[in-house]
Amino acid sequence: MLVLVAVVVGALLVRFGLQAVREWRAPGAIRDSLGAAVEEERAAFASDRDTARPEILDQFTARLDEPVTSALGYTCELRSIDQGWIVADWQQTCEWWTIDYYVVTDAGVDPVLPEDARRYGAPCSPVSLDSAHGREDEMAIDVVEVSPGQTDDDGEPCALPRPGEANSSRERGVTLEPADETAIGLADLGPEDRVVAVSYSREFYAEQLDCGIGLLFCNSPVDGPVVLEP
Repeated sequence: MLVLVAVVVGALLVRFGLQAVREWRAPGAIRDSLGAAVEEERAAFASDRDTARPEILDQFTARLDEPVTSALGYTCELRSIDQGWIVADWQQTCEWWTIDYYVVTDAGVDPVLPEDARRYGAPCSPVSLDSAHGREDEMAIDVVEVSPGQTDDDGEPCALPRPGEANSSRERGVTLEPADETAIGLADLGPEDRVVAVSYSREFYAEQLDCGIGLLFCNSPVDGPVVLEP
């Protein structure tokens, strides 16, 4: 009996030891692999975005020339991998995003969004273009149109989209190139003017993390997404 107890205790100590080492190493390992992915994928994402732009902008009912300002960054998310009701593993994923802001003056009362973007979403909410689904470059493309004084379904003034903002403790965004919102001048626009925001995003990083320290449950080895400081 004592031998069996010793074997069980020894196995638990080994398990905890391995989990402790994994938890201690996890942040540094993620930073190293994420740093390499950022370095390798940034130029490719920018190139594919530049290729997609003309095709997407041609779909709008108003002419969109150069954006008045743009932003670039990435957002990381910590995800649990479940087997039924039980967490079996953890994964961190990250996606590039870039957003272009266009100002359309004297747009009139009709939306300038493409037809396939008008059928979905509440006011001020990003809507996905039907024509962007199944792209070979795997780029997700969303658009938002905001006019001065416009409110959402709750009666709150519409704000310009900021994709780098984290929505929960399991998300963290990093802005590498911030937008200059003073260049947009939403408060100075007339009633028939529009701000159109076009965002492009694509996943570029996915790392399996395994379990952190825990006796019965698979706890995350990190408190939240690990990112690189800009």
